[in-house]
Amino acid sequence: MRRGPFRHRWFNLFVGSVGLGSIGSEVARLAMPLLVLDLTHSLGAAALLRGVQMVPYVFFGALAGALIDRVDKRRLLIACDVLSALLMATVPLSVSVGWFSLELLYAVAFLLGTVEVLWGVTADFSVLPSLVEEHELTTANAAYLGADRGARVIGPLLGGTTIAALGGGIAADAAALWIAAVAFLPTFVVFLLMPPLLEPSLVTASLTPRNVAREVGEGFSFIWRSPILRALCVLMFVSNLGGVGIQTLLLFVLSVEHGLDAAT
Repeated sequence: MRRGPFRHRWFNLFVGSVGLGSIGSEVARLAMPLLVLDLTHSLGAAALLRGVQMVPYVFFGALAGALIDRVDKRRLLIACDVLSALLMATVPLSVSVGWFSLELLYAVAFLLGTVEVLWGVTADFSVLPSLVEEHELTTANAAYLGADRGARVIGPLLGGTTIAALGGGIAADAAALWIAAVAFLPTFVVFLLMPPLLEPSLVTASLTPRNVAREVGEGFSFIWRSPILRALCVLMFVSNLGGVGIQTLLLFVLSVEHGLDAAT
Protein backbone atom coordinates (compact mmCIF):
# COMPACT_ATOMS: atom_id res chain seq x y z
CA MET A 1 0.00 0.00 0.00
CA ARG A 2 1.50 3.32 -1.08
CA ARG A 3 1.50 6.19 1.39
CA GLY A 4 2.09 8.91 -1.15
CA PRO A 5 4.47 11.72 -0.20
CA PHE A 6 4.26 10.81 3.49
CA ARG A 7 6.60 7.89 2.92
CA HIS A 8 9.43 10.39 2.44
CA ARG A 9 11.08 11.24 5.74
CA TRP A 10 12.43 14.62 4.70
CA PHE A 11 9.10 15.67 3.25
CA ASN A 12 7.41 14.99 6.60
CA LEU A 13 10.11 16.90 8.47
CA PHE A 14 9.89 19.78 6.02
CA VAL A 15 6.11 20.12 6.22
CA GLY A 16 6.13 19.81 10.02
CA SER A 17 8.82 22.46 10.40
CA VAL A 18 7.05 24.76 7.95
CA GLY A 19 3.87 24.44 10.01
CA LEU A 20 5.72 25.50 13.16
CA GLY A 21 7.42 28.36 11.35
CA SER A 22 4.10 29.54 9.95
CA ILE A 23 2.63 29.61 13.46
CA GLY A 24 5.43 31.95 14.46
CA SER A 25 4.84 34.13 11.41
CA GLU A 26 1.14 34.40 12.25
CA VAL A 27 2.02 35.41 15.81
CA ALA A 28 4.17 38.18 14.33
CA ARG A 29 1.37 39.30 11.97
CA LEU A 30 -0.77 39.89 15.06
CA ALA A 31 1.87 41.26 17.42
CA MET A 32 3.55 43.78 15.11
CA PRO A 33 0.40 45.77 14.16
CA LEU A 34 -0.71 45.65 17.81
CA LEU A 35 2.68 47.04 18.76
CA VAL A 36 2.14 49.98 16.41
CA LEU A 37 -1.41 50.55 17.66
CA ASP A 38 -0.33 50.47 21.31
CA LEU A 39 2.47 52.92 20.50
CA THR A 40 0.60 55.37 18.25
CA HIS A 41 -3.17 54.55 18.38
CA SER A 42 -3.06 55.32 14.65
CA LEU A 43 -4.74 53.20 11.98
CA GLY A 44 -2.57 54.86 9.34
CA ALA A 45 0.64 53.88 11.12
CA ALA A 46 -0.52 50.26 11.44
CA ALA A 47 -1.59 50.14 7.80
CA LEU A 48 1.77 51.57 6.75
CA LEU A 49 3.52 48.75 8.61
CA ARG A 50 1.61 46.12 6.62
CA GLY A 51 2.23 48.05 3.43
CA VAL A 52 5.97 48.22 4.08
CA GLN A 53 6.07 44.46 4.59
CA MET A 54 4.20 43.88 1.31
CA VAL A 55 6.45 46.14 -0.81
CA PRO A 56 9.11 43.42 -1.37
CA TYR A 57 6.44 41.08 -2.76
CA VAL A 58 5.54 43.67 -5.40
CA PHE A 59 9.03 44.81 -6.39
CA PHE A 60 11.25 41.81 -5.61
CA GLY A 61 8.94 38.87 -6.26
CA ALA A 62 9.70 38.73 -9.97
CA LEU A 63 13.43 39.22 -9.38
CA ALA A 64 13.65 36.51 -6.73
CA GLY A 65 13.37 33.70 -9.26
CA ALA A 66 16.33 34.97 -11.28
CA LEU A 67 18.48 35.11 -8.14
CA ILE A 68 17.37 31.75 -6.76
CA ASP A 69 18.18 29.98 -10.02
CA ARG A 70 21.83 30.97 -9.59
CA VAL A 71 22.57 30.19 -5.93
CA ASP A 72 22.81 27.18 -3.64
CA LYS A 73 19.16 26.82 -2.59
CA ARG A 74 19.89 24.97 0.66
CA ARG A 75 22.30 27.65 1.84
CA LEU A 76 19.85 30.36 0.83
CA LEU A 77 17.07 28.77 2.89
CA ILE A 78 19.35 28.40 5.92
CA ALA A 79 20.44 32.03 5.61
CA CYS A 80 16.81 33.17 5.33
CA ASP A 81 15.85 31.31 8.51
CA VAL A 82 18.78 32.79 10.44
CA LEU A 83 18.05 36.31 9.21
CA SER A 84 14.33 35.98 9.98
CA ALA A 85 15.02 34.82 13.54
CA LEU A 86 17.50 37.66 14.12
CA LEU A 87 15.13 40.26 12.70
CA MET A 88 12.26 39.05 14.89
CA ALA A 89 14.50 39.07 17.97
CA THR A 90 15.59 42.65 17.21
CA VAL A 91 12.20 44.06 18.23
CA PRO A 92 11.85 42.61 21.77
CA LEU A 93 15.55 43.23 22.40
CA SER A 94 15.24 46.88 21.37
CA VAL A 95 12.19 47.31 23.62
CA SER A 96 14.00 45.78 26.60
CA VAL A 97 17.01 48.12 26.27
CA GLY A 98 15.01 51.23 25.38
CA TRP A 99 16.11 51.55 21.75
CA PHE A 100 12.79 50.73 20.15
CA SER A 101 11.28 53.13 17.61
CA LEU A 102 8.59 53.05 14.96
CA GLU A 103 11.24 53.54 12.28
CA LEU A 104 13.08 50.44 13.51
CA LEU A 105 9.88 48.40 13.30
CA TYR A 106 9.24 49.56 9.74
CA ALA A 107 12.80 48.64 8.75
CA VAL A 108 12.41 45.19 10.32
CA ALA A 109 9.08 44.70 8.52
CA PHE A 110 10.61 45.59 5.15
CA LEU A 111 13.58 43.27 5.62
CA LEU A 112 11.33 40.46 6.84
CA GLY A 113 9.17 40.86 3.76
CA THR A 114 12.25 40.63 1.54
CA VAL A 115 13.48 37.48 3.26
CA GLU A 116 9.99 35.95 3.10
CA VAL A 117 9.91 36.45 -0.68
CA LEU A 118 13.21 34.62 -1.14
CA TRP A 119 12.29 31.82 1.26
CA GLY A 120 8.79 31.36 -0.10
CA VAL A 121 9.75 31.20 -3.77
CA THR A 122 12.57 28.74 -3.03
CA ALA A 123 10.47 26.49 -0.78
CA ASP A 124 7.40 26.49 -3.02
CA PHE A 125 9.11 25.82 -6.34
CA SER A 126 12.36 24.04 -5.47
CA VAL A 127 12.03 22.13 -2.21
CA LEU A 128 8.77 20.23 -2.68
CA PRO A 129 9.58 18.86 -6.17
CA SER A 130 12.92 17.64 -4.81
CA LEU A 131 11.45 15.79 -1.83
CA VAL A 132 8.70 13.75 -3.51
CA GLU A 133 7.99 11.94 -6.76
CA GLU A 134 6.29 13.85 -9.56
CA HIS A 135 3.02 11.91 -9.22
CA GLU A 136 2.93 12.80 -5.50
CA LEU A 137 3.14 16.56 -5.98
CA THR A 138 -0.60 17.21 -5.77
CA THR A 139 -0.91 15.51 -2.39
CA ALA A 140 2.37 17.04 -1.24
CA ASN A 141 1.19 20.56 -2.10
CA ALA A 142 -2.10 19.92 -0.31
CA ALA A 143 -0.23 18.86 2.85
CA TYR A 144 2.10 21.85 2.57
CA LEU A 145 -0.76 24.32 2.20
CA GLY A 146 -2.73 22.52 4.92
CA ALA A 147 0.10 23.10 7.38
CA ASP A 148 0.15 26.77 6.46
CA ARG A 149 -3.63 27.18 6.77
CA GLY A 150 -3.65 25.41 10.10
CA ALA A 151 -1.01 27.83 11.32
CA ARG A 152 -3.27 30.74 10.38
CA VAL A 153 -5.75 29.48 12.96
CA ILE A 154 -3.29 28.48 15.70
CA GLY A 155 -0.88 31.43 15.35
CA PRO A 156 -3.25 34.30 16.19
CA LEU A 157 -4.75 32.30 19.07
CA LEU A 158 -1.30 31.63 20.50
CA GLY A 159 -0.14 35.19 19.95
CA GLY A 160 -3.23 36.79 21.43
CA THR A 161 -3.23 34.49 24.45
CA THR A 162 0.46 35.16 25.06
CA ILE A 163 0.07 38.94 24.84
CA ALA A 164 -2.95 38.88 27.15
CA ALA A 165 -1.15 36.61 29.64
CA LEU A 166 1.75 39.07 29.75
CA GLY A 167 -0.61 41.94 30.55
CA GLY A 168 -0.84 43.59 27.15
CA GLY A 169 0.88 46.76 26.07
CA ILE A 170 4.06 47.43 24.13
CA ALA A 171 6.29 45.14 26.20
CA ALA A 172 3.87 42.20 25.86
CA ASP A 173 3.42 42.75 22.12
CA ALA A 174 7.18 42.75 21.63
CA ALA A 175 7.73 39.74 23.89
CA ALA A 176 5.34 37.67 21.75
CA LEU A 177 7.79 38.06 18.88
CA TRP A 178 10.18 35.72 20.70
CA ILE A 179 7.75 32.97 19.67
CA ALA A 180 8.18 34.01 16.05
CA ALA A 181 11.97 34.11 16.38
CA VAL A 182 12.17 30.63 17.91
CA ALA A 183 9.69 29.24 15.35
CA PHE A 184 12.26 29.63 12.58
CA LEU A 185 14.61 27.15 14.26
CA PRO A 186 12.83 23.94 13.10
CA THR A 187 13.21 24.73 9.40
CA PHE A 188 16.77 25.89 10.03
CA VAL A 189 17.62 22.53 11.61
CA VAL A 190 15.84 20.57 8.86
CA PHE A 191 17.73 22.32 6.07
CA LEU A 192 20.99 22.13 8.00
CA LEU A 193 20.71 18.35 8.35
CA MET A 194 19.00 17.63 5.03
CA PRO A 195 21.12 15.64 2.56
CA PRO A 196 21.79 17.21 -0.86
CA LEU A 197 18.32 16.55 -2.27
CA LEU A 198 17.70 19.95 -3.82
CA GLU A 199 18.38 20.10 -7.53
CA PRO A 200 21.42 22.19 -8.48
CA SER A 201 20.90 25.29 -10.56
CA LEU A 202 20.90 24.71 -14.31
CA VAL A 203 21.22 28.42 -15.12
CA THR A 204 24.67 29.34 -16.38
CA ALA A 205 24.01 32.93 -17.49
CA SER A 206 25.58 35.53 -15.22
CA LEU A 207 23.45 37.69 -12.93
CA THR A 208 23.50 40.89 -14.98
CA PRO A 209 20.71 43.47 -15.34
CA ARG A 210 20.21 42.44 -18.98
CA ASN A 211 19.87 38.71 -18.18
CA VAL A 212 17.58 39.38 -15.23
CA ALA A 213 15.38 41.71 -17.28
CA ARG A 214 15.16 39.13 -20.06
CA GLU A 215 14.17 36.31 -17.68
CA VAL A 216 11.64 38.45 -15.82
CA GLY A 217 10.18 39.55 -19.14
CA GLU A 218 9.86 35.93 -20.26
CA GLY A 219 8.01 35.13 -17.04
CA PHE A 220 5.54 38.00 -17.42
CA SER A 221 5.04 37.13 -21.08
CA PHE A 222 4.24 33.51 -20.19
CA ILE A 223 1.65 34.62 -17.62
CA TRP A 224 0.11 37.20 -19.95
CA ARG A 225 -0.40 34.63 -22.71
CA SER A 226 -2.42 32.41 -20.36
CA PRO A 227 -5.89 33.81 -19.53
CA ILE A 228 -6.16 31.49 -16.51
CA LEU A 229 -2.80 32.48 -15.02
CA ARG A 230 -3.47 36.14 -15.75
CA ALA A 231 -6.82 36.03 -13.97
CA LEU A 232 -5.36 34.11 -11.03
CA CYS A 233 -2.58 36.67 -10.56
CA VAL A 234 -5.06 39.54 -10.53
CA LEU A 235 -7.34 37.66 -8.14
CA MET A 236 -4.49 36.86 -5.75
CA PHE A 237 -3.25 40.46 -5.79
CA VAL A 238 -6.68 41.90 -5.00
CA SER A 239 -7.36 39.21 -2.38
CA ASN A 240 -4.07 39.75 -0.57
CA LEU A 241 -4.39 43.53 -0.70
CA GLY A 242 -7.94 43.42 0.65
CA GLY A 243 -7.09 40.83 3.28
CA VAL A 244 -4.24 42.91 4.68
CA GLY A 245 -6.46 45.99 4.86
CA ILE A 246 -9.33 44.19 6.57
CA GLN A 247 -7.05 42.56 9.16
CA THR A 248 -5.47 45.88 10.08
CA LEU A 249 -8.85 47.62 10.27
CA LEU A 250 -10.28 44.90 12.51
CA LEU A 251 -7.31 45.15 14.88
CA PHE A 252 -7.78 48.92 15.09
CA VAL A 253 -11.52 48.74 15.71
CA LEU A 254 -11.27 45.99 18.32
CA SER A 255 -8.20 47.18 20.22
CA VAL A 256 -8.43 50.98 19.95
CA GLU A 257 -12.11 51.76 19.39
CA HIS A 258 -13.52 49.06 21.69
CA GLY A 259 -10.57 48.51 24.02
CA LEU A 260 -10.62 44.72 23.71
CA ASP A 261 -7.47 42.84 24.70
CA ALA A 262 -5.28 40.68 22.47
CA ALA A 263 -6.82 37.39 23.57
CA THR A 264 -10.23 38.57 22.35
